[in-house]
Parts: sequence; C-alpha cells; structure tokens
Amino acid sequence: MPELPDVQVFKEYIDATALHQTIESVWLDGDDLLVDISAPTLTSRLKGHELESTRRHGKHLFVEISDDGWLRLHFGMTGEIRYYKDHEELPDHTRLRIDFDDDYSLAYQNTRKLGEIGLVEDPDEFIREEELGPDAMSSELDLRRFRELLEGRSGTIKGLLMNQNVIAGVGNVYADEILFRAWPAPRGAGGPA
Repeated sequence: MPELPDVQVFKEYIDATALHQTIESVWLDGDDLLVDISAPTLTSRLKGHELESTRRHGKHLFVEISDDGWLRLHFGMTGEIRYYKDHEELPDHTRLRIDFDDDYSLAYQNTRKLGEIGLVEDPDEFIREEELGPDAMSSELDLRRFRELLEGRSGTIKGLLMNQNVIAGVGNVYADEILFRAWPAPRGAGGPA
C-alpha cells in the first residue's frame, strides 16, 4: 500500500518526467475514482495546460496545473504512476492517462480502484478541510509536537500512528516498522539498530 515514502517517490518521478509539457488529451477509465468533479470538467481543466510543480502531504500528491488549481491524487492500496511513450501499450489498470505534446503519457494506475482523483484550488485549504495532521516528515513534527498530538488521546499507539488526522502519511507497514524499532531490546539482546 503506498504510504508517505512511496508517494514521495511518485512526486519525484513526476518532477523528473512530466512537468512543463502541454497536455494534449486526457483519458479516464470511468469516473469511479473521481471525487467532487466530473470527467468532462477534469478533462477541460487539464487539456491545453501544463503540470507545473508537485507537492506531497502525507499520502496525498498535489500536482499544480498551470493557471488552474491542483490535480489531487491519492493512491489507495494499489496505486502507482508511470510515464511512458505513447506508442507503448497502455499500462494495466490505468484509470487516468494524461497525454503530452511530446508523445509521452503519464498513467495513474490503480488495480483495486481504491484511490482518488480530484481537483483542489489550494492544497493547504484541502489539508485544513480534511483535518489532516502534520506530515510525518515535516520539520514541525519534533518530539514536543508529537507528544502534543498524542496528549489526551486513547487507543493503541499503532492506531494513533496510522490516524491521518493525527499524523499524515504513516500506514500499516511503516507503523509496524516504527514500533519494531522503538521496542526496547531485552538486556544482552542486540535489538534493532
């Protein structure tokens, strides 16, 4: 399942491949993953524009559209991104394909259709509205802030780590790894480094 590190890789991949090219066409495999937007509106907001920059918060990837807001991608359990030459076969489970004027395309793939595709005017406003916690890699998330976030809450530590309204970006895999590394080793046993 894509978590913060995976989405950061997707961000860097788009930065290295798909920015600053004119979008010629947009293809959608239905509207199952669209959130608060229709397929024709999404197409019209992308076509003729460029992807300018990217930003990540937790598991959400925001891609700036020249002069027209931000494309928001959430990858669910099985999402990924692929940049490829148009004449190649459409990647399996492509739900959104953005075709550029240089004969390359960006495919958003999602096997289980558990992701989301949307448009937002301002990522900060979206983060506030969704009440997402601070990004797990944010410099503002130091030990003092971490303690503040957990103060007065009940439940398991794993559940709190995975709660996107407490800390954005940590899922099951990384929560397990964090807890494994935090567990004190018995005396004389090496334990995690």
